[in-house]
Amino acid sequence: MDRRSFNTDYFIFKKRPQETNRMAVGSSSSLSAPSLAPNPVISQTNLSNDKQGVSGSPGPQTSYTHDYYDWDGLGEVVHIVNFHPPSRRAMAQYMRDDALLGPRWKFWRRRRYIIGVLAMLGFFNVYSLQVILSMTIVAMTSDRTTRLRNGPDIRIPADFSWDSRVQGLLLSSFFCGYLVAQVPGGWLAARVGGRLVMGCGVGTAALLTLMVPTLCAATATHHALMVLRMIQGLVLAGCTPSINAVWSHWAPPQERSSLATLAMSGVNLGTMATIMGSGIINDIWDWPAVYYTIGTLGVMWSVTWIYLVRDDPDQDPWISSQESNYLKEVLKQRTEPNQTVKYPWTEFVSSPAVWAIFVAHFVMDWGLFTSITQLPTFIKGKHFTSISQLPTFIK
Repeated sequence: MDRRSFNTDYFIFKKRPQETNRMAVGSSSSLSAPSLAPNPVISQTNLSNDKQGVSGSPGPQTSYTHDYYDWDGLGEVVHIVNFHPPSRRAMAQYMRDDALLGPRWKFWRRRRYIIGVLAMLGFFNVYSLQVILSMTIVAMTSDRTTRLRNGPDIRIPADFSWDSRVQGLLLSSFFCGYLVAQVPGGWLAARVGGRLVMGCGVGTAALLTLMVPTLCAATATHHALMVLRMIQGLVLAGCTPSINAVWSHWAPPQERSSLATLAMSGVNLGTMATIMGSGIINDIWDWPAVYYTIGTLGVMWSVTWIYLVRDDPDQDPWISSQESNYLKEVLKQRTEPNQTVKYPWTEFVSSPAVWAIFVAHFVMDWGLFTSITQLPTFIKGKHFTSISQLPTFIK
């Protein structure tokens, strides 16, 4: 227990075999330690004030934990630990300790900011992997011209003769998997932790991206690529709920908005960089180089994320004592993983505010993803402009 908080111990004796009344025995000094043996049958749980029955107990805001001990075979002794949260003065001291780590812009001194930067790079990769086919499908289905130094230009036919219907199926297959796995991805992140769900999801999608050139060369139809894109949507769907699970253990309430914004800024960065860079890479080398580049970046990020990030500050070997104590205090009231939470689903569904947010997100995402998936094909088909000129065209 930290020195800035204090605890009061109570022992309650429960006589065997049928005695139900509990009698306060006193403080820890009144019981002989050798005569108490832990009872393995009953595990440590939480007690509220209306269940512990000890006179002189603190107010209803105090949390309790208790352990059961066997007292010489005569009965059970309940050890109740009453924890008092720190005062405002103590909390201010924790904040001053955190401030000793330096100004906020020196993000490398605080583990939660390092996680925020890594999460930003993670969403950079998520959206790069998501929009890569939209940027390369034009080159995959268009004829190319090679200019010889001392001879006529040579026209090279397209690698794939996919019509607009097939291209639409390929571009939408990712979102089929992405839609289905959103809720299961959040459930899995709550069970096993957001670190593994996000890291393994990006890593799997990146490895599949590296396989695209070989897969397309080995198969004459589009079905294999469609299945691959659907699997990518499935494994990447849990990334957004995963980062929320990470922040529930790492983000202080007053920093949640800034840390979440930092992480999600990778969405725009990844989309913009892929749009601008894929055309240039395609013109210099060819469309397979785009998949190799983005796939390699995704694998590198996945390994770095899994190695450096932990789901909880208590598991982090690199966190400072100042930041660890600070996060423990400000996040102490969060719900424990084993505690069941009942959600008011009826109130959610019937709330006008919820439906307003739903409609706003729907129309925003409709325009965003339609432009991302269809803009390169539209510009190439209607304006006969190379995708390497797409940034200039948009500007």
